[in-house]
Amino acid sequence: MAPRKTASKKAPAAKRGKATKATSKKAAKDAPATTTRASRKSTPDAPAGDSYVMYSPEIGAAVCALISEGASVRAIAAQTGMPSKAAIFQWLAKHEDFRVAYMAATHERAHARYESMDEVIYDLRHGRIDARSARVMVDTLKWQCAIESPERYGQVSRHELTGKNGGPIKSQQLPAADMTPEERQAEIRNLAAQHPELFATVASGPAH
Repeated sequence: MAPRKTASKKAPAAKRGKATKATSKKAAKDAPATTTRASRKSTPDAPAGDSYVMYSPEIGAAVCALISEGASVRAIAAQTGMPSKAAIFQWLAKHEDFRVAYMAATHERAHARYESMDEVIYDLRHGRIDARSARVMVDTLKWQCAIESPERYGQVSRHELTGKNGGPIKSQQLPAADMTPEERQAEIRNLAAQHPELFATVASGPAH
């Protein structure tokens, strides 16, 4: 006789449903504080994307700490559990406390960039990078420092026009109609000798 086939026991449908619900509740409890596309209707400020990290002072402080150490917004957004670039920029517009902390962090990042120039010079001395690459890197870092902390790293060029002995420039109306062509040319040369900066554009010709 052929052996009997033993039917496999299956859990009742009701019990399977309870087990599935229990598993779902546990997963939802362990999930991070993010919103999905399905729940985005209740959070209309969330930018497009599969998930959105909700703002909190703790996460904002973590973002600012990374920025002050030299990290970029793009690098921060690439880390697990951190907000996207769009979220960070949105937080800047909506949360004043985060905006103030972010601006302070960018000033600190300028100091971090300045310190990183020593690393570029070190790599150059040890033959890890060529001189041209080092120059480009240092120039870029200097520019970024000046943008993020202009009061400390910005280069300000100021030109002041003064008259004789540091006094104000005196203007005098010349009776050009009563001058001969030679006298007018002599007066122009005299003014050009006293204030060459005023005649620089004249000497170089008009701009095109």
